[in-house]
Amino acid sequence: MNKNDSAIMQLKEQIAQKKKSIGEIKRFSPLTSCSLDLDGTRYNLHVVSRETLIYILCKMHLLNDMSKNLGYPNQCVISGFSTESWICDIADRLTIISQKEKIEQLAKMEEKLNQLLTVDTKTELQISEIAKMLDMKE
Repeated sequence: MNKNDSAIMQLKEQIAQKKKSIGEIKRFSPLTSCSLDLDGTRYNLHVVSRETLIYILCKMHLLNDMSKNLGYPNQCVISGFSTESWICDIADRLTIISQKEKIEQLAKMEEKLNQLLTVDTKTELQISEIAKMLDMKE
């Protein structure tokens, strides 16, 4: 293995560690219906953009804080659910989106590194992978 291949393999190991640190993407289990009517617009939390989710989250925090300041804590209800429930669901969606984005970025980096490996190193890795698969079957 040449000097560049060694550096590439070290970077691939760092990527694998980062993927592991991200962990599994949890399943989205909403508290709300995920269909929010706010200021004359209907939002579906499953399909709106990251930017829209951040905007809605800010609005929900404002409404939640104002209801507390006015003496009506946990009583601000929008589209049948409390602002706190909306805040939880939106925060969960943003976390899942961020995890997916990080994993996609790491996969792109890993693919670029794979392309930079020499043919001999690629062959060694494939042989090693096949050997591991054979060991697992026994």
